[in-house]
Amino acid sequence: EGFMKKYELHIIICGKTHIPIIKGTPFNTLLLNPGSPMKPKPPPPKPGFLKPVARNTVLTLNIDKNDVMSTFIVSLGTS
Repeated sequence: EGFMKKYELHIIICGKTHIPIIKGTPFNTLLLNPGSPMKPKPPPPKPGFLKPVARNTVLTLNIDKNDVMSTFIVSLGTS
């Protein structure tokens, strides 16, 4: 959190976990992970929900000038 505030980061894209995520933060930073098109990992299980399935994914990010217009995780199918 301190790192994001210090450098006024608005978007952080990472991919180490191979788990797709789009998440906003309370300090106005968008966290993105495209997952993996080749070696996906399933999201963590949540009580009361079906077991997550690993899906090959990529991420689209549409930016117009200084604004994020849209971002989507696109499933390429199961591995």
